[in-house]
Amino acid sequence: MLEWFEDGKEIRIPLSFFNPTKISFIYGDSFPAMKVQDEKPYRGNVYTFAEIEGLITKFGLPQLWNADGKLGPERYIEVQVWDDNHLNNSIWEK
Repeated sequence: MLEWFEDGKEIRIPLSFFNPTKISFIYGDSFPAMKVQDEKPYRGNVYTFAEIEGLITKFGLPQLWNADGKLGPERYIEVQVWDDNHLNNSIWEK
């Protein structure tokens, strides 16, 4: 996504930083992934870490097989963080 925006920025947070029960994933952007009605088996679902690992093994990373978006709305894996304790942590002050 850095290339999508003129002044794109990046932040990397290891998944191990989060409690795995407090994060979820969608294979692709959440809006089209939930709205598009097609036969793709990952469509319309929210996944745990273990489940998304299985999808990546089976289907690959969307940013690799669909970097330009010509093959559908899957261009990355979206993550939802359901606990903001770490976001208020002093780690961000470094």
